[in-house]
Amino acid sequence: MSFRISSATSSATSSVTSSSHTSSSSAVSASASTLSSSASLLRQDAATNSTSHGLYSVHAAALATNAEKEAESSREDIELKSQIQRKKTKQSYAQWRKRYLAWCAKEYLYEVQPGVFETDDLVSEVKLLRFLKEEVETTGNQKKRRGNDGGAVTLQYESYLQCLKAIFDLWKDQKAAGKNEHPHPRGDKLNTWRKAKQISEKETRRANNVDRGIGTLEDRYNFEEMVAVSLYFFDRQSETEMHNRATFLLHHMMLLHGESSHFAELADLFTMHFSEEGHSPCSVLIFHSGFGKTTTSGNHNYFTTIRHHNVRVCAFGALAFYFFYRFHVSGEPFPDFSTSENWFKIKMLKGCDRFQDMAYTTQNDAIRCAFNACDIASLHTTHAGHGSGARDAELHGASEDSLCRHGGWNMQSMERYYLSKISRELLRTINGFPAK
Repeated sequence: MSFRISSATSSATSSVTSSSHTSSSSAVSASASTLSSSASLLRQDAATNSTSHGLYSVHAAALATNAEKEAESSREDIELKSQIQRKKTKQSYAQWRKRYLAWCAKEYLYEVQPGVFETDDLVSEVKLLRFLKEEVETTGNQKKRRGNDGGAVTLQYESYLQCLKAIFDLWKDQKAAGKNEHPHPRGDKLNTWRKAKQISEKETRRANNVDRGIGTLEDRYNFEEMVAVSLYFFDRQSETEMHNRATFLLHHMMLLHGESSHFAELADLFTMHFSEEGHSPCSVLIFHSGFGKTTTSGNHNYFTTIRHHNVRVCAFGALAFYFFYRFHVSGEPFPDFSTSENWFKIKMLKGCDRFQDMAYTTQNDAIRCAFNACDIASLHTTHAGHGSGARDAELHGASEDSLCRHGGWNMQSMERYYLSKISRELLRTINGFPAK
């Protein structure tokens, strides 16, 4: 992108830096400036050759028309991607993009003509490696204070991965805009750096005697701890705490992701009945979700639960208690089911009001306080429920196929992030017991 600057080079640099943040971060603008300008040049070329080269003129005009249509299609695709991208992901990516573009404005600012400066912010593997080594590693975690020695606080490996995802996403936008011809930056050099960073973090954690259970199979709560968290919320007997209890237990029993429960509305709930489940009727609470992390392909997920045999951790009952406190104790008007418009948009787990999504910080802070009160050490808060729920179900004999269906995961994601990776059948067999 070009900028006309008439003042000294130092002031020019600052002007370009601020402008680069606005224009370079928008792939839509890049698409317009790249493809639409190509279309304009083709139309000018067609007009110039209209008299002497009739056939060539028609061809050039057709090329120009197609270029304009491709530019419009590119703009629409990038705008659509921005609309459907998860809010939390978009915020995280925006922070890393801003840092990358600001760094490019300092390191890759060129005076291509007298008074005309360009910033090369096109993502490539070598440039991304420079950014990681010269900017990210040296500045560290900008959200935390400096260490005792005044140095930067080292980023965790997961934070580096988040940075890579953000810059990869920027490369995709530049590619879609017809602006970046570099191959995907995830090449051999970057993979070597990533593996070295992973090994280095393991060695650092070992040298600092960091608890090795964090982020492993041990990073979970057991049944007794789940009961303690449930009673921690229940004993406070308020709508807010009943809200937190229902959220916690629903995430465990339904294997919900945080974003799925944030979007949930009363219209997404329904029940059905299982027959031949004993003498008592067996009602199934079903939450139908068309949003969230596991539904990006457009498929619909159905998250389910039934009454728990232990009433202290029954998600079905926890939701009933929450609704009782919400509509009878706190005095929120009971939904008017006479017309769809009156109740379809009421949230199952409300935020500031009955039509507002529950904020991420609401769930995160509540779970963190409960874990601290119950002496539960876990790397996860909002993700703790479906992770512990999946591993608990697996250890009690649930099949991998049933876990995939219940959690809405594909097999690769489930095996990598949620299962214990312990084969009960093999352990029985290798130690002389029957496999079943």
